[in-house]
Amino acid sequence: MVKAIRDVPNMIMDLFLPSMLSSPEHKMSDIIDIFKGMSFSLDHLFGELMNFDFDKVGYHFELPFFVFHGDRDIITPTVTAKEYYDKIEAPYKEFVLIRNAGHLACFARSEQFLEELIKRVRPLTADAANLSHKR
Repeated sequence: MVKAIRDVPNMIMDLFLPSMLSSPEHKMSDIIDIFKGMSFSLDHLFGELMNFDFDKVGYHFELPFFVFHGDRDIITPTVTAKEYYDKIEAPYKEFVLIRNAGHLACFARSEQFLEELIKRVRPLTADAANLSHKR
């Protein structure tokens, strides 16, 4: 199989399939069920995804807003994600690129994803916890 992007893990062949094949908890029927589920979801959600209207959802959020995005995502290009992010109004927001990752950046580069969560999100949760204890 030819990789779509060099040095970026393929969601199926490099992430899901090897994990399931090596897992003592999964059977071959589980793998088949996952692919059936992915096909079912695509059949039922594709039209909705293609017609999704960000304007209807809105751009104003009253809580912190984060985008953790694979810098080599070909499903949702970085430019598209950044254009959406730039329209967001939130008390706090950050756009974080996950290096050498595609669409499922949190799985492809789990170490960097966790580091970014700890560095960027955790401080906000600690601040919120401190505020709730002061009340």
